[in-house]
Amino acid sequence: MFLKSKKTFIYIFLLVSVFFTLGSCNDEIFFRISIEIPLIEPLIEGSPSNFVIFNNVMYVAAGRKLWRYSTSIVDTEVISEWKSNELDRDLDENIFISQLAVTDTYIYVLFYQDTESEIIKTLGRISSITWNTLEFETLKFETFEKKEITEYTDTYKDLQTIYAVNNLLYLGLQKSTANEQAVYFIDASDTVQPAGITSPANNPIDGPSALLRGAVARGSDIFLCTGASIYRTTGGTATRISGTENHNFVGIVMLPDNTTIIAITRDGVVYNVATAAVTKTEFEFDDERLASGAIATWEKKDEPDSKVLLVGRQDKEYSTSSGYTYGYMELELDITGSLIPGAKFKEPGKSPPTTIPDNDTYASSLGIIPISHLFQVPQSVDDNMTLFASTYNNGVWSVRIRSGDTIWNAEE
Repeated sequence: MFLKSKKTFIYIFLLVSVFFTLGSCNDEIFFRISIEIPLIEPLIEGSPSNFVIFNNVMYVAAGRKLWRYSTSIVDTEVISEWKSNELDRDLDENIFISQLAVTDTYIYVLFYQDTESEIIKTLGRISSITWNTLEFETLKFETFEKKEITEYTDTYKDLQTIYAVNNLLYLGLQKSTANEQAVYFIDASDTVQPAGITSPANNPIDGPSALLRGAVARGSDIFLCTGASIYRTTGGTATRISGTENHNFVGIVMLPDNTTIIAITRDGVVYNVATAAVTKTEFEFDDERLASGAIATWEKKDEPDSKVLLVGRQDKEYSTSSGYTYGYMELELDITGSLIPGAKFKEPGKSPPTTIPDNDTYASSLGIIPISHLFQVPQSVDDNMTLFASTYNNGVWSVRIRSGDTIWNAEE
């Protein structure tokens, strides 16, 4: 009898445990469903480019369109407006825009043409005079006189990336038949010159990459970030900075203090970039996810002391659709915009200062989408200082007040 009662008790105990476990799971599921944000169809679709400011106007490209973003104040309310231009119909229908870069005089446009056998990238540019006379009719671009960059770069035939800094345009090039890259630049007189950066000859497929992934300036010093190393130049031949070999960098950025330059590795480790050496800091991702290369800084409107570094994140099992958590991570900066000893990367909405007040709504929106670029619009262009993101396949997103809540959703 005692054994029978004991078995009955254990059976009831197991049933109760299962009941409460399932109840807890259902509560979590119902909670997640209750906070899911209805996603908006994006106005700017696909996989948009980076964002740039030219003549105090913001631009972003997607597919065959270049979009212009402007704002105006009507009865104390900031009204935003998007307008677009489509590429000249005379261009092949398989030509699209992948990246933008800005100098004092031009918006440079990196085009790619998807053919049956290969992807061909070429370079075009739009001058302020040409742009202003268009008045948003069909976009035409002034073909760069040295578009056939290969004539000036020997065997580096594939143009991959472009970055502008200190009124120079830097080009990330690669051989079409080997894992070998180089960096060239175009000066103010339209002369194409080598920057003195190349990967090793006969570089193995997993060898150090010299592909250009970012460029920033501190005064006359220009810092060029490649996959494997960081280089310094003043506009001529660049030299590798000590301590930067083979780190797999994904991007570089100047912090708001206008002094500190940092670079991020694929593993989410932050390095401080000085003139003489690059050194590892204490700051890094601690959730075993990877940095995507989307890097920006953010400042809370009307609270300039609240500053944050933003770094895109993705799962190690990468896809361009969605996953458990993508989005970005935040690192608090001090009131000057410098790194704070002891600060930790955290998800948006976990604690102030933060770009969005609620982590749950973030996690059910942009938090599940891979992003390629982050950008906060300067207040001189948009009084709201809107934060934007370009995503993979999900268009342009923004942080805005929607239905009374500050949330991420597709820009409409």
